[in-house]
Amino acid sequence: MAQDRKSEISGNNPDGSMHDRNPTGVPPLLDRLAALSWRVLLVGAVAAAAGIVLVKLTVILVPVFVALMLVTLLMPLLHWLRRRGLSRSIATVSIVLAALLIAAGLSAVVVPTAITQAPRLESYLSDAVTSIQTWMTDGPLGISAEKMEEYTARVTSLIRDNSSAISSRVVGGALAGIYIFVGIALTAMLTVYFLLDGDRINAGLLGLVDAQRRGAVRALAEHAWRAYSKYIRGMVTMSTIDTAVIGVVLFVARVPSAIPLMLLVFVVGFLPVLGWVVATVVIALVTLASGGLVKAGIVVLVIALFYFIEGNVLTPKIIGKAASLHPVVTLLVFTAGGTLGGIIGAFFAVPAAAVLVAVIKETRSRQTALAGAQSTHQDVSPSSTPG
Repeated sequence: MAQDRKSEISGNNPDGSMHDRNPTGVPPLLDRLAALSWRVLLVGAVAAAAGIVLVKLTVILVPVFVALMLVTLLMPLLHWLRRRGLSRSIATVSIVLAALLIAAGLSAVVVPTAITQAPRLESYLSDAVTSIQTWMTDGPLGISAEKMEEYTARVTSLIRDNSSAISSRVVGGALAGIYIFVGIALTAMLTVYFLLDGDRINAGLLGLVDAQRRGAVRALAEHAWRAYSKYIRGMVTMSTIDTAVIGVVLFVARVPSAIPLMLLVFVVGFLPVLGWVVATVVIALVTLASGGLVKAGIVVLVIALFYFIEGNVLTPKIIGKAASLHPVVTLLVFTAGGTLGGIIGAFFAVPAAAVLVAVIKETRSRQTALAGAQSTHQDVSPSSTPG
């Protein structure tokens, strides 16, 4: 026994020959890093291929995703009507009609005002940019007019190129109107079908899974749906709060074109991290052109204070930790989605990542609970108890 132990420590076999632990001669650390690297490359290649396929199927996937967003918002009302004794079909028709009436009413009130004020908004933005250019040339920076024109041309060209690239990814040429009409119609039909036959659709999909794994898959799907619903409802709630609070600030400060700015705040509220930056910059430019530097500074300070309170107090309570991501992860996911799919990809990448993280957390939680149950079973097994 002592000889075997000595041979193990010295690296020799009991017969005196060297024990060949690494026949390739590669250091163990490098060998493990190489094994990890090819796995990471394989996962990255699969993810990239999946992203390319998803981008190609944008015309189909976007209506599905938007329909699921609408279902998450309308489903609580459907359950409420069902508890009041209405059948699922009658409840679905009632919800759809009410949603159409509300959308038509808001459009009749908001859209004409926004269209009327939009030219003024464009004029204020142009005046603000001109003022900033004048300050950069005549102010302490002392940038020459030629350099300023060169920088302006570069920025304009970059915006134009990106805009054309994004639009080409979404639709092309004269088919734009057809794609938009088809997308809206498909979204409406999918929303109705999901509300009406959601249970049967879920049952049909679960029927494709092996019976032994069906319970686990059902639990993960329900957890993913709860995370997705919580995220979407939270984002809609936060965007509504942003629009209301910033709208009050704009009207109190008498900032012109308040209605288009409020619509902008609501839309960019669905773009995490960067949305509030875009809204604040545009509001600052309009206020600067219409009311001067001091007024613009006060408005920006109030808006920045509100966004700070929102990010640290309201967002954790409304969206919750179960469906939230770290700001760094959110920014990276947002950038990756925008790179692959333009504005649409950036819009949908973050909720998809939130659902994925929630599923991973739930899977780990289930595995930990299962391991704990197996350990407890082994501790109380008959073989471990005195006879």
